[in-house]
Amino acid sequence: MASQSAEQAATVHQPRWLVSMAACVLWLAVVCSALAVVYSTHKARQLTNQLAKAQAESADLQVVRGQYLLERSALGAYSRVETMAVDKLHMQPPAAEAIVVVEQ
Repeated sequence: MASQSAEQAATVHQPRWLVSMAACVLWLAVVCSALAVVYSTHKARQLTNQLAKAQAESADLQVVRGQYLLERSALGAYSRVETMAVDKLHMQPPAAEAIVVVEQ
């Protein structure tokens, strides 16, 4: 009997309200954690959607850039510049006797 009462004395009994309070705190922590997971998942999906839209816009802009580069090269072609100089500005290549070679 002496050993039983020593074991009972060594076992600490928590008050019922303290156990109940700990359970409420843990339940609240689980709910907060669940809400944080929902929020972070929602935010990640929003950001992924924004990224997809930005990538699509980037691809569209790359196509437009390619078209502008092609147009710029076409407009700057030597034959086109020469044709415009002759037709619109009435320019002519100089005669052979009008060319002066400058030497140093």
